[in-house]
Amino acid sequence: MSNTVTMKDIARKLNVSINAVSIALNDKEGVSTELRMQILEAATEMNYPFKKLNVKDTLKNKTLVVMIEDKKGNNS
Repeated sequence: MSNTVTMKDIARKLNVSINAVSIALNDKEGVSTELRMQILEAATEMNYPFKKLNVKDTLKNKTLVVMIEDKKGNNS
């Protein structure tokens, strides 16, 4: 039995469709940036056998922006 990680394995882990995994791994439109990053990170952690993809470069070139609303009511 092969221990190769498949798209189906990644989909099961993240509770998403195999189609969503395929879209993200092939860098196509159709999934959110957040989901794409989750899929790429899971694939990397699970040692998915990337053939044509260079996921490390894809992950390096992404910028994450976090905005936090100040609810203290300070108007200064």
